Formats: sequence, C-alpha cells, structure tokens
Amino acid sequence: MRMRAALTVTTLSVMGCGLFGIGGGGSGSTVNTMPDSRPSAAPAAPAAAGNTAPPPPGAVPAMSPLDYRGGPVPASAAATAAAAAEAGPSLFTRLGGVDAIRAVVHDFVGRIAADDRINALFRGVDIPQLERLLTEQICQATGGPCNYTGRSMRVTHQGMNITNEQFDALVQDLVASLNQFNVPVRERTELVTALGTMRGDIVGR
Repeated sequence: MRMRAALTVTTLSVMGCGLFGIGGGGSGSTVNTMPDSRPSAAPAAPAAAGNTAPPPPGAVPAMSPLDYRGGPVPASAAATAAAAAEAGPSLFTRLGGVDAIRAVVHDFVGRIAADDRINALFRGVDIPQLERLLTEQICQATGGPCNYTGRSMRVTHQGMNITNEQFDALVQDLVASLNQFNVPVRERTELVTALGTMRGDIVGR
C-alpha cells in the first residue's frame, strides 16, 4: 500500500480585512486643482441659532468614515475557505488518511517486537490496543479527525527510565516503516518532527 502525498505544506492561515476610515475618491475620480475663474456664489446665510430642529427620538446620527474606530471586519466564510485551500491539504490527508496511518502503525509495531534494543519495554502490552492508540495519536497529531483516548506520554512512561538511545531506536523503527510505504521525505520529516516533541515527556521518567 502506498501513501498519497501532496506538494504543499500543512499550514493554516486566517484572512481578514478592515475599514480604517481613510477617505478618498473612488476609482476614476479626479480632483480639480486649478482655480475657478467663475464668479463665486454668495455664501449661504448661516442658520439662525435655535432654528435647528432636534433629531427625532431614537434617531442615530450619521457617522463619517473618519469616525470609525472599530476592529477588523471578520473574514467571510468564502475568504476563510479560500485561505484553507491556499494552505493546502493537512499532513493527515497527504499521508493517505487513517487507513494508511493504521497500516504504517501495524508495520511499526512489528518492527518494535523484533528490535532487541527496545522490545523488552513492550512485554505484556496489549498489542491491538497499542496499535489503536498509536493510530489515534498520529491521526490527531497530523491534523486528522481522531481524538487520542490514551493516557498522556508523561504518565504512561513514568518510572520506565527510558533513555535517549531507546527513544532514537523507536524513531528509527518508525522511519523504516514510513520508508516501507514510500512516504515522501517531506511528509516523513513533518511526522517525525511532530512526534519528536514528545521526547521530553518520555525520556528519563
């Protein structure tokens, strides 16, 4: 089984736009900068004090764009969708989805069982449950729809005194499984990097 891959990196971006009250002519508008030689009209007489009618109850006074001091206008659903499309598919999608991840995990657990450097750490472990939890964990870590239902890495490995060498052996077995399924370098690197952040919760506990 070969994993699918795409060329873009998973990233998420949020697009937004805002009105900051900057006035100006519309497209194609012009401004006359030459003095007007025509006789000017007589200025309008100022309104007599007290002659201005009060606004009706509940009326909202007109607001100039220069009066606007709000925040950015939220992005529309279309803009958000466009941003997601521009970011490209998630690592989960590029790996081939949950079925592809499950196949890699199955191969990975088999390699662990044959690896004398670390297989003693997994004696007595429920293998089907281990595969299920690893699938959930990788699925969630790569942006998939899964929820990891196991214990935290810190709690799980408490008192096991796992060394950096043992952790590295585990990673090497994972990389071998990814290579077995021809996972491209980019996706392989992203996955190993994501899982590598767990080292501090696993080693030396």
